[in-house]
Amino acid sequence: MYKKMIKKTLLVLLLAFLCIPAIYSAGTDEVEARELQFTDPYKLLDLPYTAGLSFQDLSLELSFDFTTQVQTRFQYTETISTVEVDTAGMTEKRYLQETEAEMVFRQNGMGFADIIYNDFLSTMAKSIKDTDGNIQFRSRTDTGPITVTHAGYNPKGIYPYDTALNFIYSLQFPITNSEINTGSSITAAIGMPVLLLGKEIIAEGEMHITHSGYVDINGKRYAKLLSEISIDTNSIPRALDNEFSLAVSGYGVYYFNIKEKSYYYGHVQFDVSIEAAVLMPVLSKFRDPGQDVLKKTIDTRVTFRYEQID
Repeated sequence: MYKKMIKKTLLVLLLAFLCIPAIYSAGTDEVEARELQFTDPYKLLDLPYTAGLSFQDLSLELSFDFTTQVQTRFQYTETISTVEVDTAGMTEKRYLQETEAEMVFRQNGMGFADIIYNDFLSTMAKSIKDTDGNIQFRSRTDTGPITVTHAGYNPKGIYPYDTALNFIYSLQFPITNSEINTGSSITAAIGMPVLLLGKEIIAEGEMHITHSGYVDINGKRYAKLLSEISIDTNSIPRALDNEFSLAVSGYGVYYFNIKEKSYYYGHVQFDVSIEAAVLMPVLSKFRDPGQDVLKKTIDTRVTFRYEQID
C-alpha cells in the first residue's frame, strides 16, 4: 500500500512538472478560451462531435489566399424568422424563410472568389393575426431549384457590390487580415445596412473573435474560432434616436483550415430587434408635444450553417 502511494505521488508530481510550462505559457486567456466553447451559445452551434482541442504557441493569420484555382463545396442551410408587430393596428405578421443549397466557394486564381449556390431551394411562409389572435391571412411560396452566383468576393473578406451581402459574409467567413494567437481574442468592425426614412445607413458594430485552440478533422488541422456579434443604437445618428432603435447580438463557431486558408465549418445565429416610429402624414400643425408615438417592432432571428462536403 505504501509503495503504491509513493508511486501515485511521484506520478502526480511528474504530471504537474510536465504541465507547469504549458500552464505558464498558456495563461488564463487560454483556459477561458477552452471553457468558452462549452457555454450555451457556442456548444449549441458546434459540430455534433467533440474534437480534441489542443493549444500551441502559434499565431494564426486570419486571411484568405486566392492566388490559386480551388473549388470547395459546402452543404448550406439558412433560416430567417421574423415577427413584426404594428402597435397602431395591433396586428402581428410572421415570416419564416428556410433555404438550403450546395454552396460552392470557387477561387478563380486571380485574387477573387465566386460564391455559388447550386440547387437553391427556398420556402417563404407568411401569416397575419388580428388583435384577437385570429389568423387573417396565410401564404407559402416555394422557389427553386435555381442557381445563384455572387461573383467578386475579395481576399480581404469583403463583398463590395452589396452592403447586405457584405454584412452576411463578414459573419459567415470572418476575415480580419491580422494575426491572432491561441487563447487570445481580436475585435473586427462590422456594419449592417438599415433602411431608415428611405435612406440606407450603416449601423456599425463589432465582432469579437476568440481563437480557442486547434483540432484535427480527417487528418487536417483547423483553428477553432468563436465569435460574439454586437451592434446597437449608438451607431445611429443622434437626430434619429427618438424615431429608431436597434439591437443586434449573436454568436458563431468556425473551423478554419490553417494550411489551405479556408473554412471547413461555420454556424452562426444572431438576433435583430428594431423599433421604429410609424410615419404618419402631418395633417395638423398643432401637435401635442406629449403625444405618444405609435411604433412598429420587428424581431428577427437569423441562423446559417455550412459544412464542407468531402
